[in-house]
Amino acid sequence: SVSDEWAAMSVAGPKSRAILSAAFPALDVSDAALAHMGLLESEWQGHALRILRLSYSGERAYEIYVGATAGEQLWTRLLEAGGPLGLKPYGVEALGALRVEKGHVAGPEIDGRTTLDDLGLGRMAGKRTGFVGDVLRRRPAFQAPDRQRLVGLECIEEGKRLRGGAVLFLPGEKTYGHGRGRVTSVTFSPERGHYVGLALLAGDVASEGSEVVAAYPMKAETVRARIVSPVFLDPQGERLHG
Repeated sequence: SVSDEWAAMSVAGPKSRAILSAAFPALDVSDAALAHMGLLESEWQGHALRILRLSYSGERAYEIYVGATAGEQLWTRLLEAGGPLGLKPYGVEALGALRVEKGHVAGPEIDGRTTLDDLGLGRMAGKRTGFVGDVLRRRPAFQAPDRQRLVGLECIEEGKRLRGGAVLFLPGEKTYGHGRGRVTSVTFSPERGHYVGLALLAGDVASEGSEVVAAYPMKAETVRARIVSPVFLDPQGERLHG
């Protein structure tokens, strides 16, 4: 496939633009030349180079694509250029933690059963032209008040943790059956100092500040959690655009 012809990596964080400037001094990666969601196409050492300003983590970030045979060279170049600026490799676990803290949805939330509106993304839907799924999402069942929608959860019991797949109940309800929703993604938040998670919860009970009980039958665990905004950090996007 075409994807196999490219090596891809991401540089993220407040110094990411400075690192790109150091790695590719001939390229203009200023905000004016490469705005958020922008694309820059060039060449590097005889290979096609594409830089996209995209962020999976909520930080200022860039995705860099180069011909697959030059992937290792590019990796080395970025580490050399970014070393003096504190660049360190980071893995999928760290990336996943960052995306949960930012409230970015991924596979656990986009599972084929959710709509744009369920995930709080209805504002992104095209309004001038139709699109596949537009008519379906407007049907009554998909607009029902008790339809599950995306919320944030933070653990409020010291020494306990949230678990992905936990079933959500209201306080006082028996913790069996399908409950009112489910926890989709969980991480320990270094910024918050406790576990946080994303969940899909019935809209008629999903009011911020309310409590729910997350039951995890596999370990016979229950934990109290508070409903909060799914965006735990930087709701104004200052890190993304700063």
